[in-house]
Amino acid sequence: VKVSYQYNGKELKRKEIPAVLVKGEGGKIIAKNYLYGEGFTTTYKDAEDNWLSSGIKIIAEEDTERFGWTFATPQFVNNFAITFEGIANASNFESLVLTLTDSKNANEQISIALKVKPSGTTITVGDTSVDNSTVSLAKDGEYTIDYNNGKFTFGGVTVAAEKTTNGEPFTGFSSKLAYVHVDAVNAKKGAAYKLNKIGKAQISRRNLEVFEPDFEIVGDFGGNQSLNATFEIFPAFANDAFAPQTVLTMTAIAPDGTILVDKNGVKLENVTPDKSYFVTFSQHGKYQITYRAVEKDWVTENPIEIVKAVFVVDETAPQAKFTNATQTTAKVGDIITMPTLVYQDNITTNENMTVVRGVYNPLGTLYMFQGNENAIKCAYAGEYKFIVMVLDEFGNMTSLTHTITVVEK
Repeated sequence: VKVSYQYNGKELKRKEIPAVLVKGEGGKIIAKNYLYGEGFTTTYKDAEDNWLSSGIKIIAEEDTERFGWTFATPQFVNNFAITFEGIANASNFESLVLTLTDSKNANEQISIALKVKPSGTTITVGDTSVDNSTVSLAKDGEYTIDYNNGKFTFGGVTVAAEKTTNGEPFTGFSSKLAYVHVDAVNAKKGAAYKLNKIGKAQISRRNLEVFEPDFEIVGDFGGNQSLNATFEIFPAFANDAFAPQTVLTMTAIAPDGTILVDKNGVKLENVTPDKSYFVTFSQHGKYQITYRAVEKDWVTENPIEIVKAVFVVDETAPQAKFTNATQTTAKVGDIITMPTLVYQDNITTNENMTVVRGVYNPLGTLYMFQGNENAIKCAYAGEYKFIVMVLDEFGNMTSLTHTITVVEK
């Protein structure tokens, strides 16, 4: 694609930008077109011209010091993995090098080199080299390179990437995304290997775009919150292995169903969560924060939602009292009545509170009042103890007792 920059009809600059055509028919995508570079061809067939069950075969066109490709879309580097497959009779290259470059800052670049050996692999990351005898690229079989939090893992061996490829300290990928580049070094014509998987996307000749975007929220929402406290709604990132544009939005809803507004007056409805938003929780109850990612203008949107619930819990117990607790004595055979109960709560309405009422007789037997019951006939001498428990909708409880001493006639 040729892009022309003009001002007042005069061309200031012209630039050619590579265009990658990847949409196929029937909801399929053309996986091989994501690999752009020089010095190689690709095929979905094996040496006997049979269709591969999975993966794509990458083949050196000529003897070369290096042939390689870059995957067209950046990948999430949180728990990233790429899976290759060795081809025993075609592994005539010296090493395979995986390079990860931040999607927005090219200086944030690290690599891992896997040197082919007959009975193992030499792993090199920066100035560190480690021999691994369990996996060999010279043999048939799958092998995976994992990356997470500044460390590469291959064949059970983990090596930290302490420096970038230009020798600076490596502190991570600031954009959370990285472009994936793979080189085969000192390769002979016909040297080949297979690419089977990148991220969570399986590579095949019949790729259907059915995967939801990868998702990461930068922070922990755990625990209950206090009323009127300032709360941080954390940023989030979403990305898909194949789709060129993943759109992520966030909506925050208060317990009464209204949309939250942050400290700067931003209404938090379908906003881009590329930064933190700070809100005040002015209500008790459940706050709902919904992140939604879609693959915009793509084969299919593959929407995914992650909902986080945050609770502001009322810790104040209801107020309750008896208003006419004047009777303290009675005789066997009398009917005694529970005093009148009055109660209220700072949040929960009376209709939504739970009230449990009962009475212990002198034998220690508890009788629970049902419905409008509030009295009992005294069959024994001794103490009758009325009990009441009042609970609000958050589980806070207040209890009351009133004792009447019963004597023989």
